[in-house]
Amino acid sequence: MRRFWIIGMVFFSLLKLSAQSKIVKEVSDLLTRDGIMQAEQLVDEYILKKSNDADAFILKGNVIYSKYVFFEPQRNASNTINESVFEPSSTYDRSNASVIPTIVGRSVTDYWLKALTIDSEREDLHFGICNMYSISLMSSALIAYLPILKEKYSDRESLAKSMCAYARNIIMRDRFQEGLRVYGKIVELFPHNGTVLASLAEEWYNRGNLEKAKDYIHRAMLEDDKNPDVLSFLCDIYGYYLDFDKVLIYSSVLSEVRDDKEYLLYKALWQLKNDSSYKKSLVEYLKIKHLDKSKKELATFLLDDYKDNYHDFEKIMKIKMDDNFKIIICSIFNDKHRDRFLPAYTLASTLAYHYNYEYAIRLFSKIKLNSNNQPQRESFYLYYSWSVYSFISAISAIELWKKLVSSENFYYKSAAAWFIGKFYDDAGDYPEAERYFKLVVERPSDSKYAAFCLDRMKR
Repeated sequence: MRRFWIIGMVFFSLLKLSAQSKIVKEVSDLLTRDGIMQAEQLVDEYILKKSNDADAFILKGNVIYSKYVFFEPQRNASNTINESVFEPSSTYDRSNASVIPTIVGRSVTDYWLKALTIDSEREDLHFGICNMYSISLMSSALIAYLPILKEKYSDRESLAKSMCAYARNIIMRDRFQEGLRVYGKIVELFPHNGTVLASLAEEWYNRGNLEKAKDYIHRAMLEDDKNPDVLSFLCDIYGYYLDFDKVLIYSSVLSEVRDDKEYLLYKALWQLKNDSSYKKSLVEYLKIKHLDKSKKELATFLLDDYKDNYHDFEKIMKIKMDDNFKIIICSIFNDKHRDRFLPAYTLASTLAYHYNYEYAIRLFSKIKLNSNNQPQRESFYLYYSWSVYSFISAISAIELWKKLVSSENFYYKSAAAWFIGKFYDDAGDYPEAERYFKLVVERPSDSKYAAFCLDRMKR
């Protein structure tokens, strides 16, 4: 349970350092919903007796935090509705990222800071304070504290990465600009750290800004050109831009750094894309020991069963693969079979997922739909509408969304009703907004955004 991490971290260290302390054990046993009030009383009495004991103030901070968690309603991190038609990635799912009120965070950290005046070498406290600052959105206090961490733990290899986690905590709680301020301080403290710049690239990518992501990941490479994470991200970014030449370059460098030959599979696909001999690369690739099962399946199919016809595409798409492999494969088949729906659609929807809306729209606009295949048409309009909405404007996507309002697929119908209704709601045309929201109100749990807006209008 993510919201208990601070208590778990700090208290675990406390138990290790104070194994013989009776008060630590008593309070630890009482950190439950039923025992928290008694725990608070014990701690307050202990502080009066032992005002020079760091453990007493750590306990007080833990009790305050526990009391909030047990008795106060949890504030969801997001003040805005996640409008994406795609499921959120596990990395960036904000559903559990509760915001701790600043007054609670300040009260907890005030006691932990008092503990540090007694025992300044408590590493768990220094990092715990920063984490509490981040989850209670005390970005200025966090920025002021980061140099202290740098001074005390400059030899710690993962220090910059820990600081980036604090910035991400703030961004995950819908405070992007505040998170960037924290990142700015981290860059100031670690001006030549590729990991920090790569983290910034990831933040901009998650924000849907591929250009900013590409800029920061390039800066990261200039500082740390042998960092596997940086090189891997470069491969991803260029794949989303369909710059297959650069993906091959950086994947080969990545293999050199890792001392492997993993790049050979992508090289074979690149050769296939460019109508050159590719089987030698596959033979060499399949000599590698302990290959990923899905990649081995793909390489084996291309070497033994590939016949350069459209049906091969349908077979290949049944193999689980990373999106960068999917993108180049879809591109290969789209070049060869422009009259076919699936290669172009799969390529366009995958690019839309990775925020390359401009190229996705270009593909969607050229796709020929089979009027007899209703599921195919509706899937097409869902992602085409979303791309236009995201890249051009809400009003430009209205007519596309309207293709889905009578869909028997409630998910598609709900998305269309929400986006159209929201457009009219924002424009002040409440009767029209209500008309679209009502299309899906009979299933409020499955169309919570439309139901929420309709309920707001009624009130």
